[in-house]
Amino acid sequence: MQNMFSIYLGNGVYQNFRTEMAMEGNTVDKYRLARIAYAAYGKTTDFKNFQGNPMPEFSVLPDKIKEAWLAACEAVESDVAADMGRG
Repeated sequence: MQNMFSIYLGNGVYQNFRTEMAMEGNTVDKYRLARIAYAAYGKTTDFKNFQGNPMPEFSVLPDKIKEAWLAACEAVESDVAADMGRG
């Protein structure tokens, strides 16, 4: 099942994303939404982290940080699904 959602990037700019809800038997890249969220965060901060340092590429982040981004995305996805009556 595909869904569209938008993320506000600032300055009146929205980025549209298409995501597939994980379904039984469907292989979905586990970090896909996490990479999208990380990129959106970077776009809003000029790709600087909270300390003002350049953000590394998602692929080189420590596993613990990747898992944190994934957990955040899953929490949002779950909340959105519940609001849409699928949770």
